[in-house]
Amino acid sequence: MGVLIEALRTAWRGADTVRMALKVEETADERARSALDGGGLLPEPTDVIAVREALSAANIRCWTGWDYLSDITVESTRSRLLRMAPHLLGGVVVNESDDLE
Repeated sequence: MGVLIEALRTAWRGADTVRMALKVEETADERARSALDGGGLLPEPTDVIAVREALSAANIRCWTGWDYLSDITVESTRSRLLRMAPHLLGGVVVNESDDLE
């Protein structure tokens, strides 16, 4: 009987882990859906948001690459910058290089 109970506990923990992973994915999907419904860009990856928040908490002025690009109103400038630095979409822009020292 003890082996059966342990097997059930293990299965339950595995199912709970899967449930939590699905919930995280659902939350990410909902963020994307909300952004697209609002006519905006897809949201930044959560790790990029975490970096921006950590830098901001340290009083380092920064933006996500998405925010930085979306603030550029001249389409040709934004397109040129995106061609030159496509990695901006998955990163964080720091305002002053001195802030990193």
